[in-house]
Formats: sequence, C-alpha cells, structure tokens
Amino acid sequence: MNKVIKDFFRVAGSFLLALLGFSSCDTKPLDDELAHPIESPDIYYTAYGVPLASYHVYGKVKSSSSRKAIKGIQVQALSTFGGLSTPVYTDSDGKYSFVTSYASSGNNITINFKDVDGPDNGGEFASGSITVTPKKISQGDGFSKIEYEAEANVKMKKK
Repeated sequence: MNKVIKDFFRVAGSFLLALLGFSSCDTKPLDDELAHPIESPDIYYTAYGVPLASYHVYGKVKSSSSRKAIKGIQVQALSTFGGLSTPVYTDSDGKYSFVTSYASSGNNITINFKDVDGPDNGGEFASGSITVTPKKISQGDGFSKIEYEAEANVKMKKK
C-alpha cells in the first residue's frame, strides 16, 4: 500500500509540475554522492526552470526615399509570446544590434522600429515592424544556451 501511495504522489506531482511548466523528473543519480548518499529507485531528481534561447538581432535602417541611413531610430524585438526587449537606437550608419532572451526557441520575432526624435536626423518617419525567422547558430546544452541570429534591414517611409 505504501508503494502505491508513493507512486500516486510521484505521478500526480510530475503531472502538476508539467502542467505548471516545470520539467523534468529523472531517477538517474546525481554525481554528488555527499548530497544524496542513498541511491534508491524511489528518489526522483527534479530540474525546475524554463529553457531560455538567446537571440542576436542586428540590421540597418534607411530612408525609403533617400536610401540614407537614419540615426536615432528606436528598435525593439517583440516575441510571439509578447515579451519586449530593451530598446536600442540606430547609430550614425543606421546600424543596430542587441541580444535578447526568450523562454521559447526558434519562433519568429517581430522587430519594431520607431522614430522617437521627431524631425531630427532626416525628418519624421512612420513607425513600422518586420517579422523575421531566426537562424540557429548554436545548439547549447539541450536545455538552455541555445542561440539564434536574425537580421532585419528596413527602409522607413517619411510621415
């Protein structure tokens, strides 16, 4: 009866953790024998957390009419799950780059572009966005540290 109760709570606990987004359970013993001196099939090791993927995003922003680089454009990434990256701004060559992390991996990301300095730096430009499919550049360790790269070059129209 005791084993039935243990098995029930093990399965119910695993289901509850999976339902809440936590994973994974394993009966494999840890390397640290001091932390777990007794190896038993009834001991389950649980790893909590959510894997993160890093996205390296870069590109260039130009005026659609003059084809010149635009300085001072605010650039932010928006993941498919609504996460927003910290904004960065284009340099005098219209270039930008940043690294952001999301709890999902391989999904498309939307890059938002916004003119925040008004008529400075070549005039007022309409905000816009582009959706890009990132390319995997590193597998990581299978749980995290997966890296993607995405290039987004845009031409903004004047208001």
